[in-house]
Amino acid sequence: MSRTTIKSFILSSAIAGTCLWSSPFLPPASAADSTSVGRGAATVTGMRTLKNIFYTGAKSNSQSMDIYLPDGSKKPAPVIVWIHGGSWSGGSKEECPPVYFVSSGFAAVSINYRLSQEAAYPAQLYDCKSAIHYLRQHAKDLNIDAARIGVWGASAGGHLAALLGTTGNVSSWETPGHKPGASSKVQAVCNWCGPSDLRDMHRKLATKQVTLSQVEPIYRLLANRVTPDWLTAASPISYVSAKTPPFLIMHGDQDATVPVDQSRYFHQVLKTRKIDSTLYVLKGAGHSFSSSDNARIVLEFFKRVLQARTISLSVCSEELLA
Repeated sequence: MSRTTIKSFILSSAIAGTCLWSSPFLPPASAADSTSVGRGAATVTGMRTLKNIFYTGAKSNSQSMDIYLPDGSKKPAPVIVWIHGGSWSGGSKEECPPVYFVSSGFAAVSINYRLSQEAAYPAQLYDCKSAIHYLRQHAKDLNIDAARIGVWGASAGGHLAALLGTTGNVSSWETPGHKPGASSKVQAVCNWCGPSDLRDMHRKLATKQVTLSQVEPIYRLLANRVTPDWLTAASPISYVSAKTPPFLIMHGDQDATVPVDQSRYFHQVLKTRKIDSTLYVLKGAGHSFSSSDNARIVLEFFKRVLQARTISLSVCSEELLA
């Protein structure tokens, strides 16, 4: 593996303030995308929309997805699945940042999942995996590429996206009752400020390196089963292997909700296993950040990994954004 490259960039983009376990607002990735992201997904020219698709046998809004397809595509489109944040107890699929990437040839999907007040972990992971199963099973009808599925999440959604990435080769974490041979593996992961090691978050409460408000959402997710076994089971870092897919990690260095060290250490573990991982530390940013530059970084990552013919596992770098 080549030596780690450390680069510095100076970006003129504005950085938003902090918020509690929410999804960082994402603006359009280019000037051509003139509609701003608000409370719902934008309408993009040349896009076909399928709303409120149930991805399990239950007709539940908590297990539904919206699908945005490039209209008239001649070949199956690679997919980017958005997983919303909200402390695992709030948020919804209505905001879908990758919808702006449909014009670049991607299909975009935004999913709901059972929140912590509805069901304890691992229900959230199982729902995300069920959504991936659904997309693969219906790939031909949707004209999407079942072999090129990426996931992107922010905060709590980033945690679930990371879990999808690291548990893809762990058969014991496949959704109960899934069809034999079905796979929930994903080929690329973008994690925006999501926690990766819940054990470390819990340990740091005792030494007052984190506050109770920072770990309470984790305890609710686990239904107060705050034991080493459950904290380990819910930590993406626990499952990193040589088969883990490429990662893009972005985190504000002033994040007061999820410590940036969560992403720094996760990135180092990925590098140790020679995984294609890039970490962007956003200088001066809190738990929520937005800029067209950040959107472009995400788009270029998915273009490189999902649209390229080959995937390189030799690129591991930390990018420092000022």
